[in-house]
Amino acid sequence: MSSNNQNQDTIRHFYEATGEEIYDLLDDVLNVDIVLHDPHLDDIRGRNRVENYYTSFHDAFPNVEFTIDDLFATNEGVAVRWTAEGTHEGEFWGIEPTENEIHLSGIDIVRVDDGRINEVWTVYDSATLLQQLDVELPITPPTGGS
Repeated sequence: MSSNNQNQDTIRHFYEATGEEIYDLLDDVLNVDIVLHDPHLDDIRGRNRVENYYTSFHDAFPNVEFTIDDLFATNEGVAVRWTAEGTHEGEFWGIEPTENEIHLSGIDIVRVDDGRINEVWTVYDSATLLQQLDVELPITPPTGGS
């Protein structure tokens, strides 16, 4: 079991690694059997596949910077509210680069043990992200009252 401080340090290290193209640091914080749950994808299992998930995002947004807005830790894990900003310069979800700026927010629940991330549940505002990439969504929310 990890301490609250160790869990917080692990998460800060993780966001630094994913936000600054220091891919080698991911090996330090991701458990070999990590599982990532993204509501838009099937579960991603294993360190290599999870590293690919994060590095492909960084490849699409090479100047991305993550900011930890809130961080709450227990001995078992961490809840983190984050924002990310960057420029769309590479293919993302089949969308060719637009050079558009993105502002993305999300929340991750992360299970940590002995300084390693074992499991991540991530939720982020994909609708706003797609709109920022000039993708026309099939549903337009109503404006005004009815």
